[in-house]
Amino acid sequence: MSNYVHYGQPSSADPNTKTISDANPLPVNPSAGTSGGCTPYSNLDVQNTGVTPIKASAGQLYHLFASNQANADRWLKVYDKGSAATSGDTPVLRYKLPALASGTLLAVPTGVVFANGIAIRACVEQADGGNTAPTASDVTVDAAFK
Repeated sequence: MSNYVHYGQPSSADPNTKTISDANPLPVNPSAGTSGGCTPYSNLDVQNTGVTPIKASAGQLYHLFASNQANADRWLKVYDKGSAATSGDTPVLRYKLPALASGTLLAVPTGVVFANGIAIRACVEQADGGNTAPTASDVTVDAAFK
């Protein structure tokens, strides 16, 4: 059985009453706008230290696209932190970027919540404490956040 929502005064005498169902959906017209959307972020050389945070205060991450141009795997780590992350911090998300990968995508329409900020770093090792930097321009990241 479907859930139904009525808007207007639910009365057979009211011609403006509509029953919303799978067969009679509520009309929604998404449209692009010049405000209210996400803020883009791009970094063509993500390293293991000193990376400027994507966002230095609480926010949400909606999209993250990372690529690896190296001949070996690299790791991208995401932190709930408003300043540059280091090997002493614990990531909340970890992504293996396979060798010569054209890209890894995280898309979350509702956003991943970060209480303190959104920071990233890349390294050669999978371990949280890994501190071997990738070669310059091995790891690139594009993101969208609020």
